[in-house]
Amino acid sequence: MLTVALLGGPLTGKRTLARQLREALDARGIAGVVIADATALMAAAHNELRFNDRGLWPEALAAQRRIGLTLLMGLDLPWVPGGRLSDSPAVREATDTLLRRELQGAGIGFQTVYGHGARRLQAALRAVGAALGRELLPDDPLLRDGSGRWACEACSDPDCEHRLFSALLARRGGG
Repeated sequence: MLTVALLGGPLTGKRTLARQLREALDARGIAGVVIADATALMAAAHNELRFNDRGLWPEALAAQRRIGLTLLMGLDLPWVPGGRLSDSPAVREATDTLLRRELQGAGIGFQTVYGHGARRLQAALRAVGAALGRELLPDDPLLRDGSGRWACEACSDPDCEHRLFSALLARRGGG
C-alpha cells in the first residue's frame, strides 16, 4: 500500500489537495493509497520554528523514510490570511525552508507540487501514478502538448527549481 504525505507551510493547500486527490483516486477505483495531509515532520518544523527546539527531527525523519511518496506544496498559491494569528507568509516560507533542509539532509526524496486548482491536482496525480507504476492521466491535454509540465518534475533539486522560477520571472519582467 502506498502512503502519500503532503507537506508544506500554513495555507499551502495540503488539506484541499488531500481531499481532491482522494476523490480523484476513488473515481479511478484506486483505494490502496493512504493520503496524509500532515506527518511528524510538520510537528518537528513547528517545534523548531516556535520553540527553537530541534529535538523532534530524528524520529520524524525516521518515520518519513517509511512513507512511499512525499509531496511538498509549492509556495505559488496566493497568501490568504487564515484563522490563526501565528500564521503568516513568513511562517509559510520558513516552514518550507525547514522541510526542504531536513528532507534533503536526510536524503529523503520529495517532489514539489505547483499549480492552482486542477493543475495542482494533475501534478499530484502524475506523481502518485509514477509511484504506483501506472498512468493516471492518459487523456490529459496538458500531457499531450507539453504545456503545464514542469521541466524538472522528476527531481527535487532546489537549484533546479530556482533556475526554473528565475527564468519565468525574467520572462515576465520581474527579475
